[in-house]
Amino acid sequence: MKIFAALDVGDKATHICVLDGEGAVVWRGVCATDPEVVASTLERHAAGVERVVLETGPLSAFLYHGLIEREVPVVCICARHAKGALSVRVNKSDVHDAEGLAQLARTGWFKAVHIKGSATHLDRAQLKVRAAADPVVALLMTTPGTGPIIALTFKSSIEDPTRFERGEDVGAFAGLAPRRSQSGERDVHGRISKAGDPMLRSALYEAANNLLCRVKRPCHLQTWGKALVATKGAKRARVAVARKLAVLLHRLWISGNSFQWA
Repeated sequence: MKIFAALDVGDKATHICVLDGEGAVVWRGVCATDPEVVASTLERHAAGVERVVLETGPLSAFLYHGLIEREVPVVCICARHAKGALSVRVNKSDVHDAEGLAQLARTGWFKAVHIKGSATHLDRAQLKVRAAADPVVALLMTTPGTGPIIALTFKSSIEDPTRFERGEDVGAFAGLAPRRSQSGERDVHGRISKAGDPMLRSALYEAANNLLCRVKRPCHLQTWGKALVATKGAKRARVAVARKLAVLLHRLWISGNSFQWA
């Protein structure tokens, strides 16, 4: 008989629900939020479990890697997708959430999420520390939508801001300038050239997307970009905002002044 289990993870305690292949509850209980304890509890009450699921959250990486090391067939699922299934119940509780997650584990109606390795998390932490210690990177990060990786990419790609007479030249260097075909009275502006630094272009495009979609505090550049989304479409708006960000980041670097919110 196939059995499935789910973990509703809390800071100190984790609720566990075990179901059979028909969806009937085999066992439910609570244990400490510790990979060793969870693995031993599953061994006692769900030996040979087919699949164990848990939602994405602050402790998901810690538990996931700990259970994988103990050969538990665990899968981390998207909390946003799971929320839709769990909201069907009128009364919300940790017990009900664990059972709802177990039903998802049984049916397979979930989206698995890739959990980064411990070494990757350490590298990312070191990157953030190094970015904060660099005065230029810290200055560039005052710009909305610009995180440590984007700021580091901009700095390492440009290296010396004085080699660009104008901020607009940085956008062209990144391949964000539109192609132009001019002859006589004909003057056509086409798509961006993509003839430049692809890493810098990707970083600026990502920063533009962050500014338009994730930054909550409004600023003039965001307002301008959202107006473009309504008239020109999201993709063209991101490219235009990326060009503006290239100019802005270059100007901040040259002047040494941090970004000022309007």
